[in-house]
Amino acid sequence: MIETIRCGRRLLNLAGCIGAVLAWSASAEAPQCQRLFQLQQERDTCETLLGLYGAKPDDELRDQVSRQVHGLSYREADEKRRLQQEGAKQPYQSRQRTNDDRCGMLFSTDQERDLCRWLGVFSSQQGRTDEELRHNVRDEMDRMARDPEYKEHVLTALSRSSGSEEYARQLQEMEEAKQKKAKEAEQRAERQRLEAEKRAEKQRIAAANALDSTLRSGRVGFAPISWKLGGFGTVLIASFWLQNNTNSRAKDFQITCRTFGESDSELSKVTQTLYSALEPRQRRSFELNMGPVHSQSAKASCALLEPK
Repeated sequence: MIETIRCGRRLLNLAGCIGAVLAWSASAEAPQCQRLFQLQQERDTCETLLGLYGAKPDDELRDQVSRQVHGLSYREADEKRRLQQEGAKQPYQSRQRTNDDRCGMLFSTDQERDLCRWLGVFSSQQGRTDEELRHNVRDEMDRMARDPEYKEHVLTALSRSSGSEEYARQLQEMEEAKQKKAKEAEQRAERQRLEAEKRAEKQRIAAANALDSTLRSGRVGFAPISWKLGGFGTVLIASFWLQNNTNSRAKDFQITCRTFGESDSELSKVTQTLYSALEPRQRRSFELNMGPVHSQSAKASCALLEPK
């Protein structure tokens, strides 16, 4: 009797195993749409897509059916279901496409849909044609492409309203690009500063060489620096360099200056003696009151007369 019961149990277990194998085999051989989807709407959409475009890989078919039925990629739809089970529905509600959501029906990308909905916050979409809505979204996309600050503002708003991590990623990329650009500008400014310093140094050296060359000419070298009118515009003040190129002491230097008008006509000629002295090879700068000149003097030219 006991052996009979044991044999019966063996037969039942064997039948169960065979049934499981047959069920698995039937599942593996089930049509692709039935195997991948649970909802009838999803299966019907799947059959339609396969009928129009032929066979597709499972992942591609899941994603296309999910976008058609739910307005979300398969990954987003799966994440939405998970969040709904956890009670966190809000981040994905604004991105779902429904029959009464014109933005969801008109646009194919999440950013276009979110941008369309965001624009609706500031102006009513009632009375606007589908083409007008598309035109508005295109205008916003163009403005975002032209104006980085505006793009940052819109992406921040979309990130807060949609809960999508994609906008946070774009904002991070913009911030990194901004920092890179600022660093490049800083480096460029530093290079320009160094180049300007090099040019200034070259000009200084060239000016010093020219001054040396001028002052080495003659027994006493003379090089004008500048001139100005003082005494209510009627007294000429001249500044200049003197250099003693002899081996003896030089003194009492006579300076003569001529002034000219804007027409280049000579207006004045004045001469003064600088009662000073230079030791051999000594160089000094001086400022000398040359006396009264014509009030319309616009140019001046000074020279050193041969010292005594």
